[in-house]
Amino acid sequence: MMHRPVFKPHYLVKVIENEGVFLLSERHQTVLQGWLYEVIAPRLDGRPVEDLCAELRGRVMAAQVYYTLNQLEKKGYIAEGGGDAATMPPGEAALWSMLRRPRRSGRAAGSVHGGADRLRRRRH
Repeated sequence: MMHRPVFKPHYLVKVIENEGVFLLSERHQTVLQGWLYEVIAPRLDGRPVEDLCAELRGRVMAAQVYYTLNQLEKKGYIAEGGGDAATMPPGEAALWSMLRRPRRSGRAAGSVHGGADRLRRRRH
């Protein structure tokens, strides 16, 4: 279970009352229907789950919060807040999130250092 959940950076999240939570990305669109999603989704900003439960006390039981977070995590919509995604520009965080790869420190993931030289040597 995550301690500080946030929606993955490649999702644009829009809550439309009585309609659902719309998750939009370049590759995937979905609507999460149900009042629990509508109440919890706007609060997934990296705050601790305990704080989220405390804020919603009286409206939503803690078990319902944990159940909803578990469903979002199983479906791959949320991630642990903080880390690299919190410190990089939003567009870069969205790219790495969409590719489902953590950012490698020191260089971009997928880049090939010296690859062109090796390729030229193989051709000759």
